[in-house]
Amino acid sequence: MSEAGMLHPEIERLDRDDILEIQRDKLVRLGKRLAGSLEWSAHFRAHGMNPRDLGDPQGFAAAPMLTAGDLEARAPFPMLTAQPHQVARFFAAFGGAGAPVLSGYTERDHDRTLARQMARLLHCVGVRPGDRAYQGYGYALDIEGAAFDAGFRALGATVFPVGPGREDLAAQWMRDLEWTVAALPLAGLSDLIRTARRQGVDPGRDWRLRRTLSVLEAGAVPDRDDFLEALPAGFAAHAVWGRTELGGPVLTVACPHARSEGEMHLFNEDSIVTEILTPDGRTPAGPGEEGELVVTTLDKEASPLVRFRTGALARLSDRPFDCACGRIGMPLVRIAVGAAQRNCP
Repeated sequence: MSEAGMLHPEIERLDRDDILEIQRDKLVRLGKRLAGSLEWSAHFRAHGMNPRDLGDPQGFAAAPMLTAGDLEARAPFPMLTAQPHQVARFFAAFGGAGAPVLSGYTERDHDRTLARQMARLLHCVGVRPGDRAYQGYGYALDIEGAAFDAGFRALGATVFPVGPGREDLAAQWMRDLEWTVAALPLAGLSDLIRTARRQGVDPGRDWRLRRTLSVLEAGAVPDRDDFLEALPAGFAAHAVWGRTELGGPVLTVACPHARSEGEMHLFNEDSIVTEILTPDGRTPAGPGEEGELVVTTLDKEASPLVRFRTGALARLSDRPFDCACGRIGMPLVRIAVGAAQRNCP
């Protein structure tokens, strides 16, 4: 199934030029598809362009950007490229005014694209078929719970969809059901550790937990010493980051090598174009430079995005294409945690 910890070695082992070739081919197809949308055509026309211009590298670099405010202004179904009855699920992010911004997912978007993206992230950090997965994020308008659920199932893990707010039960089941991996906020992990101790359970001795995955947020440090001391030997906490509009927490994760350096891979670059642009909004950030994450979704059938300004800041690694894990086509970055918190769904 895997090579050197890779679920999709045919993609994960590609160099940057090969990744860019995949992106260019998909941008051509995306431009043709968006040209059939009245809303997208009007969006490009207002900037003197046509969606088909995305197929040219210079055209893509000049393409208009989108903001969360732009999507809010186009409610209720902003930039939707499928009829509402063709959408299997709607999720929502919450914009600056507090209004939910709906993002549509066809059956393919949810069951194939999202599941594949999440499975790749999870496999990278060591999740394997047969793992028993506690899914501690909520199942509501936000996408995190559904995204982790889809990824775990795609990998062949057994999912226990407990969600948040059931610490007494979760702490007990962590021991009794021998969960090996968990998706939950780091604050939730702290609560579980405290709850287990109140129940007379020693997490380090009585739990089988090997990995946790948490959506990156301010104040959450994935390798805090108190977690490492309290949990079984070999335990590791991993951060992921993304947004509901992009398909969920699918943008970044750290392989074991990058994690030791405090960096994360842009991990699904065969289906997402990620730009890191300096404050002028026009210049790509170079190695060691900080810029805003601007994202284009390549495979999303419903509610695709072109050059969406996430508002999150990232710093490109000094050596972005030189990771010992072999994923040399997936750049290494550091996410500015405060910005990530303000913009996570």
